[in-house]
Amino acid sequence: MRYIHRILLSKVKLSTAIVFVFLFASQVLAQKNEIGGGIGALNYIGEISPFYNPVNLRPAVNVFFRRNISPVVAARFALTVGNLSATESGAQAVAAARKASFNGLLTDASVTFEYNFFDYILNYIDRKQASKYSPYLTAGISLYNIQGKAANGNSLDRNTHIAIPIGVGIKYMLNEKWNLGAELVARKTFSDKLDGIADNKINNKLASDPSDTDYYYYLGFNISYTFYKVHCPGK
Repeated sequence: MRYIHRILLSKVKLSTAIVFVFLFASQVLAQKNEIGGGIGALNYIGEISPFYNPVNLRPAVNVFFRRNISPVVAARFALTVGNLSATESGAQAVAAARKASFNGLLTDASVTFEYNFFDYILNYIDRKQASKYSPYLTAGISLYNIQGKAANGNSLDRNTHIAIPIGVGIKYMLNEKWNLGAELVARKTFSDKLDGIADNKINNKLASDPSDTDYYYYLGFNISYTFYKVHCPGK
């Protein structure tokens, strides 16, 4: 009987320990979700503007949901809308003859992951001990389309395409719940039709390179609010 009593007692202690660990883990591993938005500018690189030119910056806004998976890894779902345009200028013969330009409304929906260089977010209680700021790298996948006109009168490609966003940013913790951020993200497209001059010909000669796909960039500032939700046993 004493042997059975010891076994039952040990199992009760083990069960109590497991419940205690579960309750502690539930507190420490509380959900850390953010919602936010930002303002910034879109830019473009392609045949019309082969280099990043600040003259082509156009206004854009975005909203996002961020899930902080760990102190160094976060996933973000974002929607960005803004104006994308450029006007060709240059002394080269092709640019002078082509005189290309375009103007369109770009919509981008993305899923990206962020890698924080510092332990930016811990649980709510320990967040005051975390780093107040952290640079980060981000990469993922986007779906985008653009609607507008090119200088030749043709409509821009309205189909939805895939792009690969890659960028850098920095986060700053104002307090336990509010955050500021800034980022520059390049999106590599797999299309040469973003500017509306794919397969463009001058004097029956090709004036664009279909193999040289276009890029667009987002430079912006954002603010976000962090929600903390603790899972309670039995709920």
